[in-house]
Amino acid sequence: MHGDTEVTPYGLGTYGSRSTPVSGAATALVARKVRERAPIVASAMLEVSPDDLSWDKGPPARWHVKRDPEKGETFQDIAMAAHGAVELPKGSRPASTPRSSAPRGSESVRPSAPHRRS
Repeated sequence: MHGDTEVTPYGLGTYGSRSTPVSGAATALVARKVRERAPIVASAMLEVSPDDLSWDKGPPARWHVKRDPEKGETFQDIAMAAHGAVELPKGSRPASTPRSSAPRGSESVRPSAPHRRS
């Protein structure tokens, strides 16, 4: 395991710059899922519809009720509640349910593969 100082005291690098394409793509996928899910969790916490919420970049970053900006929840509180501290609407999955897997086939990232013309 390269670069993990908890496992090995010395790493040799990432070879071919694979780190950013692979971990960056995973980070982007998760960020999109968080952006979709956060207002659902916040709406359950605040007992309103997701359409009644507005995003405030802060600080602190939070979702608040459009008609009552004092009524809101911070991003940190929403993240903690997503793990079971609030009853989510029917059909919503708990945060611990796996929802993603690595892309396969033509969608996978091959940063060190040679380029070819289509």
